[in-house]
Amino acid sequence: MHIWKVICVGDLHLGRMPGGLSYVGNQISVDVALTKLVDEAIEREVHAVCFSGDILDRTNAYFEAAGQFERAVRQLRQQGIEVICVSGNHDWNTLPSLRRIFSDARLLGGPGEWGSFTLPRPDESSLQFVGYCFPADECQTISFSSFPQVKAKASIGLLHCDVGQMNSRYGGVELSYLTGHHLSAWSLGHIHKRTLLHEDGPFIFYSGSLQPLHINERGVHGAELLEISAEGKLLRHLQLPLATIYFDECRIDLSGEALTREEVLADIREALFTRLESLGIDDFEYVGIRVILKTDEQSYSAVESFCRDFDYADSFIVGRSTVYLESLVAECEMDVSEPGDYERLLTETVALLSGTEFAEGENAERGVTLVDQAQELLQEKLGQHFFQAFSDDVERKQDIRRVLVEAGVSLHARIVRSRRGSNVA
Repeated sequence: MHIWKVICVGDLHLGRMPGGLSYVGNQISVDVALTKLVDEAIEREVHAVCFSGDILDRTNAYFEAAGQFERAVRQLRQQGIEVICVSGNHDWNTLPSLRRIFSDARLLGGPGEWGSFTLPRPDESSLQFVGYCFPADECQTISFSSFPQVKAKASIGLLHCDVGQMNSRYGGVELSYLTGHHLSAWSLGHIHKRTLLHEDGPFIFYSGSLQPLHINERGVHGAELLEISAEGKLLRHLQLPLATIYFDECRIDLSGEALTREEVLADIREALFTRLESLGIDDFEYVGIRVILKTDEQSYSAVESFCRDFDYADSFIVGRSTVYLESLVAECEMDVSEPGDYERLLTETVALLSGTEFAEGENAERGVTLVDQAQELLQEKLGQHFFQAFSDDVERKQDIRRVLVEAGVSLHARIVRSRRGSNVA
């Protein structure tokens, strides 16, 4: 019995470095993970490698990134491996314009169009790919009216979309649209976390980003191997852990302690060793981690200063992994027994944004408004390119919300410090 073997890849974003770790260097670049992907495909003797959009990032190192992808395509095609792809919201216009450079890769359709390609075999069994190219950098709906006719028993759909989010600006699609087309599998792009949506019938999944690009993209990243029978039945799927870096978060409680800077650093190192050993991630060459230092109002200002002045270029070894700090964040729970008007406003703002008290109704809407206003101000001051470090709008707003909370806590801590003093040497 013939078995089709295909590796499915989600978002690459070639040209972008993992956020917060640009100082580390090219050893954690997406291109390194892409090289591992090519080697894995050749070793496993797969029939095709398919990409579900956002292959190229729309910001940095455009020509360098295009060259990296062209090299990978050439290496795969030299081994007889087909390369199938569609565009996403980041490369909707650049990928089709580079068809000449990527002539060995098969781009399904053009902007806003469905396309199809069939991989035949001498025994007349075949594997059909259908896919849709993103029409613009934003697209609220994807039309299935021109969906190609599927003739092969074994078939895979490629789509860059936001399943179940019909108000999304990035291709909102109902899951029923996908299950209604009787394919063997749907390989989706846009969501950077590996997510299995449907396993009974068509196997529908996000393989996630090949290399994590932000501290929020935690866990194992890589690609998905599919094995499909000539009759179109999914026989096996397997995550291939190809990323060279693992992101995580560690919380350390420093509340109520009078600590020197050396003691804080020692606590951080001890907590990181414990955390990373518990994860059992020796297979990863690099680890990026965000450390959150929980403290009280009296110590907050000094801990915040420690975080701000920390030398992030330092790294240390845990097992076989080199560990880099993505950031140090001071976190404070405020305790205001009888606040004045200004303190009440600060407390309410922080609680509102952090969702601890004001999470419903009118107050929730006020929180959204504050975040939107902050985003507009940051965009005006820093430029649109600042926001391309985030993979999507949700991730962007989460980080803006976090910054506002930290700013509110910091301001409140300074007020308290003016009356009490500091606890950290």
